[in-house]
Amino acid sequence: MVPDPTLPTSLLAVLELVRGSFTTPTFRTFAALVTGLIAQTGRSTVTGMLGGAGLTRLWSHDRAHAFFSRARWNADILGISLSHLIVRQLLAEGAVLTVAVDDTLFKRRGKKVFGAAWQHDGAAQGPKPVGQGTCFVVVGLVVELPVLARPVCLPVMARLWRPGQEQSKVDIAASMLRFLAACHHGRRLHVVADAAYHGKSLRDLPVNVTFTTRLGGELEAVARWRGAKVLYALNGPDGRRPDLTAPSLRATVPDLDAHDVYLCGPHEFARDLYEALRTAGVPDRRIHHESFEL
Repeated sequence: MVPDPTLPTSLLAVLELVRGSFTTPTFRTFAALVTGLIAQTGRSTVTGMLGGAGLTRLWSHDRAHAFFSRARWNADILGISLSHLIVRQLLAEGAVLTVAVDDTLFKRRGKKVFGAAWQHDGAAQGPKPVGQGTCFVVVGLVVELPVLARPVCLPVMARLWRPGQEQSKVDIAASMLRFLAACHHGRRLHVVADAAYHGKSLRDLPVNVTFTTRLGGELEAVARWRGAKVLYALNGPDGRRPDLTAPSLRATVPDLDAHDVYLCGPHEFARDLYEALRTAGVPDRRIHHESFEL
């Protein structure tokens, strides 16, 4: 077994902060596997972790596999401990927590891989976005690091979703969010997700949680209710951008200058469209805009 003094001091100091999530023997296994995960240069498997920690011939492989299948620890509790660590170290006192929700497919095959199936794979290339593997719904905290120019999302919780099970991905996400909000009850949580995450299970989130998702069919429903019309301006098959110049905007909406315009997008896009709106005669007071960096 790798004794504690052989671990880098900085790594051991971080791992010690989540020691309370494990029993003493389990924490030693956890620390060794994390060390192996960082040090290994091959695949991020249990065997790869053992190799990275130099334990391939010193430990029974069953000991490492048992950590994930039989050891006494809870992934949700570990995630909450990790979230508190992130909040204490990387966020200001009383800061609002920005939380991202999404799901990801880990490509796995084999009869003994629990939960593996053919299912949606957002990262798949080609006309059919499907893949075989296990799908996890993931919750992460969005933070800004001084060494990076853009925010990053640090995963803190994940739960397996299987096709055909009673709970949907949205149900699983809502359950994790309620748990996370209860453990950070003194702070507000702003949750963001894509259009796949909407449903009744999100209606009873705690009062300290707001949830923002992309509008899919709901946008057309709201437009019908308000007597409005939804128009889409999309890139062409060759990647050519749509015509959003002042003449095109005026032709699409002749009384454009009589309406309030809400604009959001990447810096360059937002700047160009703002200038086109002003050229089209829309008063500055009627343009409500914000932008972000990709």
